[in-house]
Amino acid sequence: MYALGAAGTLAPMLLEGPDCKLWVKVSGDGAPVTVFAHGLTSSSADISDIGSRVGGTRVFFDFRGHGRSESPPERSGYGLDAMMRDFDYIATTFGAHNALGVSLGASVITRLIARQPARFDRIVLVIPARLDGGEPAADEYLAMADALESRRAEDIAADVLLREAVANLIARAPVWKDRLRKQVMAMNATGTPRALRAAAGGPPPLSEATALRSVAVPVLIAAHEGDPSHDAAVARRLADLLPAAELRVWPNVLEMLDDMAAFSEFIAAFLSRDPAVVVVP
Repeated sequence: MYALGAAGTLAPMLLEGPDCKLWVKVSGDGAPVTVFAHGLTSSSADISDIGSRVGGTRVFFDFRGHGRSESPPERSGYGLDAMMRDFDYIATTFGAHNALGVSLGASVITRLIARQPARFDRIVLVIPARLDGGEPAADEYLAMADALESRRAEDIAADVLLREAVANLIARAPVWKDRLRKQVMAMNATGTPRALRAAAGGPPPLSEATALRSVAVPVLIAAHEGDPSHDAAVARRLADLLPAAELRVWPNVLEMLDDMAAFSEFIAAFLSRDPAVVVVP
């Protein structure tokens, strides 16, 4: 386990991970320790505000091939098992009590807790994308992988902002224009295409979803309507399977993240709550 300084905060670092060096930033102080896992093509920078109001120690990291982490050779793996190795290594190194995952991060956590049901005290799954079915965005992932390897990031960002779904998102909440552009501009052109292709053709998080019935710890699931790549039906299935699940579904895509500070307060309240859990249908 990594020994934190007296103030709990460590300067950002590249930590030797299972297959490559992983970028890690630790802030806050004391217990509980919460590890945050970002989504595919994203990085810890995109979700750091989600943890801004969370108490205790906050551990953010970039998966292999993402953000400021290294990109190991393709033979090292970029699928869910490889990402789970990264996540498990960071969680173990810093002695995490709680875990929060967004999209890919949610899939990784789901895969891990199906094997280790008591791994964490509290869990947050934000816009879970898959459970035991196929990858709904496989074609989009393959197209983005090719684009990252052959086009300028500026051009890719411009195209992304012109997509109908993205244009609708920006029309509702203009803050997303800058957020999404920054996310595309920061994509790792070496490792992220490998991760996209692995996700497009890889297995789902679970082969047998009923394994989640053994997970007795409180789990908060935050989902939204109107997104085929992160179908709210997946979140509802998770809520049915997890005995101590609490489900919240927002009516619009990414609406829960429009106001990051408010969402962080919502997450912080759940992670600091007494053990009693209310199950929301």
